[in-house]
Amino acid sequence: MNIKTGIRATLTIAMGWGAFTAPAGTATDQSIISIMSDPAYPRNVCALPSPENPADKEHLEEWTNAKFGLFIHWGIYSVLEGMWKGEQIPDLGEQIQRHAKIPGREYVEVAKQFNPVKFDGRAYAKLAKEAGMTYMILTSRHHDGFSMFDTAYSDFDIMDATPYKRDIVKGLAEGCRAEGIRLGLYYSNPDWHFQVDPDADSFGVGQKYSPALLEFQQNQLTELLTNYGPIMEIFFDMGKPSIADSQALAKTVRDLQPECLVSGRVMNNQGDFYTLSDNSEATEVLDLPWEAPSTFHSEPGHTWGWKSWVVDPPMEKEVARCVQKLSRVTSRGGNFLLNIGPKPDGTVSEYQTEALQSIGVWVDAHRETIFDVHTTPFKRSPWGASTWKENELYLHVAKWPKDGKIRLPDLFSSVEEVRLFTDASVNYSFEALEQGGVVIHVPRTAPEKYQTVITVQCGGEIKTRVPLVTQTNPDKIDLGKDSLVTRDFIHGMSYACRVKNVQGSWKFNPVKSGKYKVTLGADVKKMKLKKNQQPDMEARPVLISIGENLFRVNIPVALGKIEIEVGEVELKAGSCQTVMIVKDTGMNGEGDPSRFSLEPIWPERLVLIRQ
Repeated sequence: MNIKTGIRATLTIAMGWGAFTAPAGTATDQSIISIMSDPAYPRNVCALPSPENPADKEHLEEWTNAKFGLFIHWGIYSVLEGMWKGEQIPDLGEQIQRHAKIPGREYVEVAKQFNPVKFDGRAYAKLAKEAGMTYMILTSRHHDGFSMFDTAYSDFDIMDATPYKRDIVKGLAEGCRAEGIRLGLYYSNPDWHFQVDPDADSFGVGQKYSPALLEFQQNQLTELLTNYGPIMEIFFDMGKPSIADSQALAKTVRDLQPECLVSGRVMNNQGDFYTLSDNSEATEVLDLPWEAPSTFHSEPGHTWGWKSWVVDPPMEKEVARCVQKLSRVTSRGGNFLLNIGPKPDGTVSEYQTEALQSIGVWVDAHRETIFDVHTTPFKRSPWGASTWKENELYLHVAKWPKDGKIRLPDLFSSVEEVRLFTDASVNYSFEALEQGGVVIHVPRTAPEKYQTVITVQCGGEIKTRVPLVTQTNPDKIDLGKDSLVTRDFIHGMSYACRVKNVQGSWKFNPVKSGKYKVTLGADVKKMKLKKNQQPDMEARPVLISIGENLFRVNIPVALGKIEIEVGEVELKAGSCQTVMIVKDTGMNGEGDPSRFSLEPIWPERLVLIRQ
């Protein structure tokens, strides 16, 4: 199938934050337009509007420097261990009430079995410290509405509904203070217990707020931010709060503890930082603070809460996965939040304990390359991640080269020495290339488990370049998937946050001046549609920025070869051009409206032909 479709709208923009014009009646998003008109390489495509009374710079920097934290999903759902009435429930363990359709009247009885007599808050803090972490976040109240703390506003809590009758949040707060670990708290927006029919067995995560629910949550937040000392972060999650609801929740936090940061999942752009979708990560440096929550058992058997029957992946493979993700996330400026799901008796499984300790051994040996360093200077590094400090560049090599060569085509600093970070006596030879860049010669076998870090000592400041697309035909600029500078910048849910997903970006220098015809093309081999959706039902809107021009294009939902005429652009020879393709989420910024996914990621190819 070969489909062609016209342009929905064309916007011409003056460089340097200038004015723009658009056809009458065309909806435009000025935050995207002004960002895309920046002639510099775009790092600020994810800039957020400032929330009311945001955290001050000092506390934001403290939070950003935390780097690595422990997420703890724990509640009465751990008692069920992923089972209901003798059957394994394959979905999220912490949402078993929803997935097993357990009526509230039956679910509250589970609390009577929750007696975590082996819980030791200080042991958790010590484990986090052993893992190389600096902070932790506990689910003080998840979607099921059960509170892991002493609350005056509900009897569905650890003190009144369980035989344990001790405050878990208090115990953890005391343990964290004793070990020098900072504490944050997860607090769910949805509540499947508050003013819910006890016979109901259908639950969702898109719950809207009532005035009573908002007041209840503000009261509980007041308890959490008053009774347990300094809290570094409130991690809100899910639900459908209105702008006013989000503002009220954020204000409650900031009024009580101005130094406590509010996660982006409070929604409606009221957070201090962006929280990525579960198990996701940015593929490039962001210019705003961000956090990447991830869990063991990300697949198969994906869960955050404890499930006894999930098969643990091979230990070495799982530790390597977590270590490498820690490097990628922190090298791009994010905080990595790694989750465990404790058992109902209050202990952490042997597997998760050993994994955290193994991660900690690696972190301890490479700590200087993760904390108090700058984000990666490279736009592309297929071998892994990188950070730098002063004149030293740290290469976190996850994919050890089979040919014994680590290529740094975009490094333009003079190199004095290359050595193994953990053993300065192990040196590697290198060569500077005539066209620029450096090649490092290493053994064909990696010297370390999980990931090897190599120190590149430069003669001066770290200098890099943004890779340019090579133009082999003077009359044709072929921007293919292999030459992308950025791909799938951020993916997953937006949580009602105006963060734009750059799906593809390229940089090139035209060989000839003139007018170029622009077309988009792809060969879509797979399509995933949601309920009640059929191919060709709707189009996927994207924005295409080419130099001073911005196009809005509707992409059909269809399998097969697709070609779309985008429009025409005027280009000047030798002028460095940036091309970006961004999901168009509209003015409200409430997620991706397309509700489908295509493989390969759209677009696969952008072609400019000189007329």
